[in-house]
Amino acid sequence: MDEIAGIIYDFIRQETGVTGMLGQAVSLMATWENAKDNVYPVLLSGKRNTKLQEKFASRPWLDLSIFYMVRLETEDNGTSFLRISKHQLMQWGVTEEEVYQQAMCNLKGDGCRLRKMDDIFKVVMESGECPLFDADGGPEMYVLTNRQAVYGASAILLGADCFQETLQGRSFYVLPSSIHETILVMDGDRKCEKKYSDMVCEVNEAVVEEKEILSDHAYFYDKENGVLEAV
Repeated sequence: MDEIAGIIYDFIRQETGVTGMLGQAVSLMATWENAKDNVYPVLLSGKRNTKLQEKFASRPWLDLSIFYMVRLETEDNGTSFLRISKHQLMQWGVTEEEVYQQAMCNLKGDGCRLRKMDDIFKVVMESGECPLFDADGGPEMYVLTNRQAVYGASAILLGADCFQETLQGRSFYVLPSSIHETILVMDGDRKCEKKYSDMVCEVNEAVVEEKEILSDHAYFYDKENGVLEAV
């Protein structure tokens, strides 16, 4: 328990600067029963996190990796996360499959946030324009994230069925703009694969921190077969 407390303490100091959460964190991590309702999947780059895969519980998803974290609510209504290691699974006496199923159940329970790009532009920029995306005259774009907008790229794991009412059963591209959100582009033209992958690389280089890059290419959801694939 002292080892767990030390790891948690260092993590919280580094990630949030909040030290008063130590007791809450130790209590949550002590048993699977305590932790399971706060476990969530986190989608990260596979090739950029090979070292993490050695230590922390994970599974491949497309060319990405699903990791798992325990979510804590901070005293200032913020959110902090603790990665779940393979050693932690042994201490809890659970398998990675059990953690995956519980994490997905919690994610589905929380739901997702899907907002039109145009609406976000109007809120964050007075001009309603973005230097990297031209909303006028192009296909509709939506920003998909989780309720906290932290590690929100994992919302894509819910599958298109969870938000097809908004998307009206269309094919679309997924632009992995960061580990916190993805951008859905309502464009069913497979000839645009390079265009959107180039856009992902441009955004990565211009505005995304190295540790928050999710992927260097786009993905495509085909409405006909219901499959999301890398392009």
